[in-house]
Amino acid sequence: MSPARVLCVTAAALAAAVPAAGAAQPLDFRAVVSRETADLAYDDGRTIETRETRAGAELWEPLAENVEGGVVLGFNWVSQDGDPATEGEEPDGGYGGLRVRGDVPLGGGLAVEGAAGWQYHRASADASGGDVTLSWYTTDARAGLAFTQGAVTLAGGATVSHVDGERRVDGRETVDFDNDDSLGGYLRASFATAGRGRIELSAASGPWAGVSITFARRF
Repeated sequence: MSPARVLCVTAAALAAAVPAAGAAQPLDFRAVVSRETADLAYDDGRTIETRETRAGAELWEPLAENVEGGVVLGFNWVSQDGDPATEGEEPDGGYGGLRVRGDVPLGGGLAVEGAAGWQYHRASADASGGDVTLSWYTTDARAGLAFTQGAVTLAGGATVSHVDGERRVDGRETVDFDNDDSLGGYLRASFATAGRGRIELSAASGPWAGVSITFARRF
C-alpha cells in the first residue's frame, strides 16, 4: 500500500472510530524544533546524505472527539554531502503542510494513536555554479500505542513515509530524488506543565531519522 493510501486509510479509520465532536479539546498551539537526516536517492544513481533543521509552529483544531486537524508552517535549513552542486552550501527556506491525528482510548491510561500528513519543503542558496534549489513533498503516516500515567505520556510505534522531490541548478540541470526506504519507527515522551502546557521529546528512525522538541499549550 502506498504512503498516500496509508494516509487516507489512517485518517478515515480515526474519524470512524469516535463519535462526532462534542467533548473535543480546545485549540492546541505548538512550537517545534527538529533535526533530521535522510539518504536521498537521486535518479542518476547517487545517494546523497541530506540534513534538515526546522523551526516552526503548528495549530491544531478539533475535528471530532479525539481527532484533530493541524496546519504546520516554519523555516528550514539544509545541508548535503556528496553533491557538488550543494557541497559547502547552506540552502534555507521554509515548509508547510496539513496533518490529522487522533487516538482511541483503551482504558488504564493506554490508547491507540495514529497520525498522517502531507508537507512541502523548499530551500535555496546563491551558489557560485548557479542558484540551487531543493524542493520536495513528504507524505507520511504513523500508528502506535501511548501510555499516560499522571503528567507523563510515553508513546511509540511504526511510521511509513514517501519523499518526492528535485534538486535544481538554474540554467544547468534538474535531478529528481526520492527515498529508497519507507518504513521506520518513533518514540515520544511528553510531560505536562502548568497552564495546560506540555513539553515533548521525540526520536524517529527510517527515511528521516532525527530528534525534535516541542513546546505545546492548549487554549
